[in-house]
Amino acid sequence: YEKAGYVLVGLSDNAKGDLLGKQTLTKGVQDQYVYLKHAVKTITPNTPASEVPKDPDGNPIVDPSDLHKEFHRTIFYKANTPDGATLMGQTDQKTEFNGTIAYDVVTGKTTTPETVKDVNGKDVQVATLKDGTITWDKQNDEFSAINQPTIELKKGDKYATSDDMIGTWFLVDGEAGEVDLTPASKNPDDKTLVYKQKAQYNIHYIDVNGVEDTTAYVPTDGKELTNHLVQNVGEGKDIYVGDTPDATSKLWSPANYEKAGYVLVGLSDNAKGDLLGKQTLTKGVQDQYVYLKHAVKDITPNTPAHDVPKDPDGKRAIDPSDLHKEFTRTITFVANNDAKSPLKDRIPQKVEFDGHIYVDMVTGQTTTPETVKDANGKTTQVATTKAGNIEWNHDTQTMDEVVQKYITLNKGDKYATSDDMVGTWHWISGVANEITLKPTSDNPEDLELVYEKNKGESGPDLHHDLPKLDYGQSGPELNYDLPKLDYGQSGPELNYDLPKLEIHHVTVHYVDEDGNVIKDPVKDPADFKNGESYDENSKKDSTIEHDGKTYEFTRVKEGDVPAGTIQGKDVDVTYVYKLKETPVTPPSENTYNVTVNFVDEHGNVLQDPRHSSDHKNGTDYNESDHPTTITKDGKTYTYIRVEDDKPTGTINGRDVVITYVYKEVETPTEPTNPSTPSEPTTPTEPTNPTQPSTPSEPSTPTTPSEPDTPSTPDETPDESATPSKPAKKTNFDNDVAPSHESYTNKAKFENVNAKKKSTSTNAALAEDTIAAHKTPKYRRSVVPQSDRILPQTGEKKTSESAIVGLAALALSGIISLAIDRKRKN
Repeated sequence: YEKAGYVLVGLSDNAKGDLLGKQTLTKGVQDQYVYLKHAVKTITPNTPASEVPKDPDGNPIVDPSDLHKEFHRTIFYKANTPDGATLMGQTDQKTEFNGTIAYDVVTGKTTTPETVKDVNGKDVQVATLKDGTITWDKQNDEFSAINQPTIELKKGDKYATSDDMIGTWFLVDGEAGEVDLTPASKNPDDKTLVYKQKAQYNIHYIDVNGVEDTTAYVPTDGKELTNHLVQNVGEGKDIYVGDTPDATSKLWSPANYEKAGYVLVGLSDNAKGDLLGKQTLTKGVQDQYVYLKHAVKDITPNTPAHDVPKDPDGKRAIDPSDLHKEFTRTITFVANNDAKSPLKDRIPQKVEFDGHIYVDMVTGQTTTPETVKDANGKTTQVATTKAGNIEWNHDTQTMDEVVQKYITLNKGDKYATSDDMVGTWHWISGVANEITLKPTSDNPEDLELVYEKNKGESGPDLHHDLPKLDYGQSGPELNYDLPKLDYGQSGPELNYDLPKLEIHHVTVHYVDEDGNVIKDPVKDPADFKNGESYDENSKKDSTIEHDGKTYEFTRVKEGDVPAGTIQGKDVDVTYVYKLKETPVTPPSENTYNVTVNFVDEHGNVLQDPRHSSDHKNGTDYNESDHPTTITKDGKTYTYIRVEDDKPTGTINGRDVVITYVYKEVETPTEPTNPSTPSEPTTPTEPTNPTQPSTPSEPSTPTTPSEPDTPSTPDETPDESATPSKPAKKTNFDNDVAPSHESYTNKAKFENVNAKKKSTSTNAALAEDTIAAHKTPKYRRSVVPQSDRILPQTGEKKTSESAIVGLAALALSGIISLAIDRKRKN
């Protein structure tokens, strides 16, 4: 029965012990009963399938393999690289569930067994009528979470297959969390954890001031400005290799470093374009470098002191007032008396020097600037380590020599304050030599020229109401209401509001086509006199950067002349620019324009400019083709030179502007044949003058009659009668004083036409004065036009007969005066 699957669980009482089947028969003997239950067997995962009972269809009631549950999970560690390189060995997770199930050995069905006592009192499991269920060795299990935030690879490690793999890798993607499992669970998925390396870089600002003759700067060329270092770009939590963090907000902005006195002259290659502060992180990413030089400020006498940069100690290297030097000297003319009475107006002399000097806007020290290209290719001036020197508008200037050998005072003159002052004074001491001054010179001393009156002169004491004439070397000096002339060193100097030497300036303006200013005006430092030439073509910029926009030159404002002559007023030259349209091109490759202008010497456009575009950097251009002549508005212009850029060359990262300059061709006029001059006539021989008769004793002296034209004398009269030819003078005053005798006698003459004729004489003097002031060296000696005009007639000194006539007239006057005095005596 056990083989049949039964378990003996009980016997009737009459069968217990050894009575079963051996009961003694008795009357009414009872049957014996054997009680059986179904034995059970357990199916495990290891139970051979052949031992498992089959259902009526012949299939095993339970598949032993279903009683074994196995779960796996694998964790992979990969780099975020194109090949997904492995960073460390995978992690395998595994768990198992094993189950059992009981079945009724008799029926072959699963059953839920129960434990009973068999006939022998031993616990034994037997089948029940309840279907069986699998009993598992555990109800649940779990896979623990994987926590691997970083992986460190060192050189020589199994997975450090290249230098790029060395370093710390950070988990950026994937998660392998905890998983709860039961026999009924599905197998969890494998997990891949992805890692990236972190990278970061710094941005350095390097002061390379003083590094010359290069544009390829390296970090060791200068000194780092550590206060502006931008550190650890890419340091953020979620920033890794391959990302492009934006650190532009941390940069030292152009507005701020320019305010601090710096000029951007270079960038490291990985910072050019728009990469500064926006570099994509790579393994071993390089730091970025910004190279700066010191800006300069041009200090002039007009620069406000507070605008001069200070050095680190708060001191200024230059005082603008030291850039203006003014030297004065006053020449006075005094008598050799105790009062040192003045004899004529003093002569003030003055020269000025204006200088300028460059100052380093960072150090506050003077500097000799150099011209470089900034990071945008624009020409600019920057400081060097060489100290600066003041550049003066003149190396030297001269105070002219003043020579005044004689001063004649007539009664009524400004300085004839007493009769003792009337007369001719001659120079006895003091000199006012020409001196040459430099900006470093000391101010010269004022000078005093001392004069002594000619012996025997007490001034003209005349007893007749006659015009008082002084026939000195310069011609008649009349005591009428005439302009008083002072023949000083500068030529005839009138005691009136004479024309003053005017200084004019030239200013260059820069505007767009709407008249808006796009660059501060530039004033030519030179002082121009009337009639002097100027040329401002060199101040014409091809392009101008303003408010982030580029403007290019188009024309000169109508009516303005860039090069010409000062015409008695200040000059303004306005260059007009138009906004340059930036073509939309791929950011990877820029193109540039070539513009050819055709202008005259004054910058006026003669024909429309020639444009060509889409020139790539490094490509060649050739614009040497230009007309030899151009005709405009009926005028012909011929080519003379080329300005700005070269006609042929290679594009070098900027636009090219070529300007061909033409000169107007002057059409010569046909000269007329001169007529044959007529034969000059022989002048009439003058007759001998009549001898004046001896006048009777008059109450009032009579005026001597006009003598006839005298005949040519046998011999030359002495110097007292005939005015000598003036020697070359330093100024317009008489170098030879008249003698007392000639002065006294000539004063007796009455010139009936003197007042009328003096007008032309004094007009000539004024003309000479103005002309002298217009001449650059107007203090040099010239003979005024008035010296070449006869005092009475206004005729030119073209013959000796005029001189002889004057001598005869003087002789006649002497005789008349002598008779008059004799009668008085």
